[in-house]
Amino acid sequence: LMVGTPRGLFVGGRLVACTLLEPPAASALVAKGRLIVSALRFLPVAFVLPSHATVFLNDYTQRTRAAAPSCPHNYLAMLGVHPDMQGFGFGRRMMHDAVERTRTDDRTRGIALDTENEANVRLYERWGFRKIVSLKLGDIDAHCMFLPLGDET
Repeated sequence: LMVGTPRGLFVGGRLVACTLLEPPAASALVAKGRLIVSALRFLPVAFVLPSHATVFLNDYTQRTRAAAPSCPHNYLAMLGVHPDMQGFGFGRRMMHDAVERTRTDDRTRGIALDTENEANVRLYERWGFRKIVSLKLGDIDAHCMFLPLGDET
């Protein structure tokens, strides 16, 4: 449903890790266009989910994205490693790829992300991310983080 560059890491033809890195919008008009396209893509899912889940997802996205810095940045919408393949450095390779792609992109000043997993906060801090804010969203604490690259401090 999101805009961005999905990347996968395969071992023996099997997907073991993946990321989705969303670029900054070129303009406010492009950002609005992305929002409309995402809403249209989400529409079939909204009919399947209970209405409270759709409301929660919308609130989560709006609040976590609003916490991100106002400077142009990439958004790490997803980083995942298959549970059986964790501990082999695949997540580190995927994060390194996302950081390098952001570092070489003149349009961005860093990477924003959010995580609900407290243990992930410590992992991201080792990469240089700093916690911007923690948001209480129902029973979930979402930790919004940012890794400044380039001119952003």
